[in-house]
Amino acid sequence: MFLEAQNFIPPRGLIYNPGRVLRRANFGASFDDIVVGAGITGLWTANELAKAGRKVLLLEQFPRCTSRGGSAGSSRAIELSFPIVGAVSSFMNGINHYANLQAESDIQVIADSDLLVLTDDPMEGTPFPALLRDLEDNYGIKLEHLHSEELVNRFPGYQFTEQSHAIYDNQTAKELLASGAIHALWEMAPKNGVTTCSPCPVTSVAEVADADGTSRLRVTCKRTPVDPAEYLAKNVILATGAGTSSINITNSRNEPVPLPQVTPQLWAQLYFRKKPDVPCSTNTGFIEWAWQNGGNPMLAWGRPSINTQTDYDFLIGIGDHAEVSSASQMENPATFQVFVQSVQDYVKNRMPCLDENPLFIERAMNYKVDTGVSGGHPLEGISSVYLAIEDVIVSYVVASKWRRSFEIELHYAFHQIKMGLE
Repeated sequence: MFLEAQNFIPPRGLIYNPGRVLRRANFGASFDDIVVGAGITGLWTANELAKAGRKVLLLEQFPRCTSRGGSAGSSRAIELSFPIVGAVSSFMNGINHYANLQAESDIQVIADSDLLVLTDDPMEGTPFPALLRDLEDNYGIKLEHLHSEELVNRFPGYQFTEQSHAIYDNQTAKELLASGAIHALWEMAPKNGVTTCSPCPVTSVAEVADADGTSRLRVTCKRTPVDPAEYLAKNVILATGAGTSSINITNSRNEPVPLPQVTPQLWAQLYFRKKPDVPCSTNTGFIEWAWQNGGNPMLAWGRPSINTQTDYDFLIGIGDHAEVSSASQMENPATFQVFVQSVQDYVKNRMPCLDENPLFIERAMNYKVDTGVSGGHPLEGISSVYLAIEDVIVSYVVASKWRRSFEIELHYAFHQIKMGLE
């Protein structure tokens, strides 16, 4: 999910240097790999490929990745929000992945966080029993399963029903400080040998023949308003989100390569303060599920304030969202207002200890990719152009299908891409 938080406030005691000068690409330079898009996906990919000894160019359309499309929200969860048996190892690996980034960059990327995975569905209709067994048997982690009365006593400010029950995770849960991750990756790029060019919006990728009968990819971008720049690479990785379809890609026969339709999905996330003098347990995050209702089973999620934002107490979002097909629809207040109201209604019903009037409102974006291409594999019709977009790497939680947390699964996509390039 991509957030529109505008300002990054570095955590106290940690280093953040926005003035670092990155390596710049010369016109016509040749690379092993060109990564297009410097959001969290592109930054991770470029850094990982460079660390593997490859010559990497990272192209970004803005002077530095903006918040939209850059996962630059104040926080997101990297824990057992998605209670899936068999995915626990991915969550654990992902936490280690971000802990290593934090140690390398000296910028805070993760923080401890407690979590309630909440539902009103009967126990036998949920993944809870199998998940609890898996955690205890395979990882030695015994989490509490709390029923309604225990929830009421231990978490003041929430409004539970008699059917409510939850897994309480105070052992494995972590919070990803997404803004911190973005800036840490920018800091690490020159250290890892990544060359960058920004602003440099890519307009085309063309497969061209070399004299020895092999082929390379020519990437054209608008480095200046009137002068396009061209770079060559063996491989191109598109981490371009909703901008993917605007890039013209042709194969060695000068035939257009069809691109998947990438549809932005609009979500609402609202930031609230506690009501004065009302008990409110705002130090524990939650995610609420309703598997038996049909449709999108993820009802809502909430995150406590962390040290990247100090002027609110709780962030809440809902699972319902709108698919938008144009910028005008994206910016239309009517498109968004229904979801804002849904979040406010949820606060009234579930967290009445919060002031229902939000401190501020965020548009959040996810991407739906209509394609059979899986993360880390080349596009059909051209052998060396790879797609790295969120919905290609993961799938949604609908009925019996499940979605893994994108941030946790990024390392999987990198391994797949590197395997394809080697």
